[in-house]
Amino acid sequence: MKYYIYIFLIPFVLLSSCTMKNSVLLEKDGSGNLSFELDMAPYLGDVIEQVQTLMDGEVPDTGDSFFDLEAIREGFASNEDVVLEDLDSPHKLSLNGSFSFKTVESMLQKMDKGSAGEKMISFSRSGGVSRMDLVLNRETVNRLMTENEAFRNPLVESFGPASTEGMNRSDYLDMMEFAMGEESRRGISDSRLTVTVRTDGMISEQKGGTRVNENTVRFDIPLLDLLMLEKELHYSLSYK
Repeated sequence: MKYYIYIFLIPFVLLSSCTMKNSVLLEKDGSGNLSFELDMAPYLGDVIEQVQTLMDGEVPDTGDSFFDLEAIREGFASNEDVVLEDLDSPHKLSLNGSFSFKTVESMLQKMDKGSAGEKMISFSRSGGVSRMDLVLNRETVNRLMTENEAFRNPLVESFGPASTEGMNRSDYLDMMEFAMGEESRRGISDSRLTVTVRTDGMISEQKGGTRVNENTVRFDIPLLDLLMLEKELHYSLSYK
């Protein structure tokens, strides 16, 4: 999987016990830096290797880490708007790193200016006020998955957001427990994506999240909400 989006794909690929923390520094012009920390539950290593064997016929040789660091580096290099600054796997089931971006809109995917449709991340600046919006619904998630090759694999298609429409949470958890084992049920329910955003300016308005101080907001998004997308998830902040 050679695209930098791989690190954001982890919550969907694992679909189980993990901790994903992202810290974003956002400048007034929409550029910035993101640092990330990912830790997977110990039992997931065996589960993922089994799934990989079923899909590809062999377990990829990634040395002492579950993550293919070289492939991730190659993926970052394919996007001129994003620069990888640090990448490390201190333990087999953990991944840490940081990267800078020219615009927050290109942080998750290459932005095709001719592409129509609602963006997952949008940024605007008017009258000295900068605003970032994160919109998670079936349209934005499906667009992200369609435009990024890293998402086009049977595991994500079968168990990710594209497959959950019309399904209730109990049935989904039953399916995941059958597919990935008993521990996955509680793991999915307990897992969340945490994004802490620090802005170069005072925050004047926000939607969702918890205000940490005058220029920092923390967003905690339950993994099950991301997977089910029963309603649109809309987060935003304005700062100046």
